[in-house]
Amino acid sequence: PEPLPIPTFLVGYDHDFLVLSPFALPYWERLMLEPYGSPRDIAYVVICPENEAVLSGAKTFFRDLTAVYESCRLGQHRPISKLLPDGIMRVGPTSAKKLHDKPVSDWFSQAISGNSDMFVRLKLYAQVCRHELGPYLAAQQLD
Repeated sequence: PEPLPIPTFLVGYDHDFLVLSPFALPYWERLMLEPYGSPRDIAYVVICPENEAVLSGAKTFFRDLTAVYESCRLGQHRPISKLLPDGIMRVGPTSAKKLHDKPVSDWFSQAISGNSDMFVRLKLYAQVCRHELGPYLAAQQLD
């Protein structure tokens, strides 16, 4: 099979628009590029295990992503709500205690490997998504 062509990006530059290779994107600030369209605000939520090392890495990654997104004048990049100031919904022992008896899909009750550690974690993530994240997102005023 033939390799696919390298895609191009339409970007703004000095009240005009340019078509650039993705290899130019690391030079966004130096070239003083701007978005082709109007800035787009992004509200985010992260589902993350309750583990200090993973949480620390997630916080750092999203803080850096926010800084880059906003410095490129792409819009605002903020956590979806003030209830999660860092934008991270933690999944771990605390949520396991609250959601232990909450139902999820029938698939979880029919699965053969229901006692493995990985299966228990997968079920916990499904419970968090269904009983915490879903209602949380449904209650948000999105525009």
